[in-house]
Amino acid sequence: MEKLKNRIDEQFPTRAAFADAIGVDPSTLCRMLSRGNWKADSIKKAVKVLNIPAKDIPAYFFANEVALKATKEKA
Repeated sequence: MEKLKNRIDEQFPTRAAFADAIGVDPSTLCRMLSRGNWKADSIKKAVKVLNIPAKDIPAYFFANEVALKATKEKA
């Protein structure tokens, strides 16, 4: 989620402004960023307002899962 947090901070003056742009409460956004549990509609909105290319979506929203899978495949 660090990559996503950095992108938000680069493109929005506050995280509250980003939360408003994707239609969630700032406290909900905080939970989403800390737990990584995003709903598909929120991901779609975030991708749009942050101008994230489709090929980069996994790196922003699923980086932990991708790293975990890679670790398991090496074992």
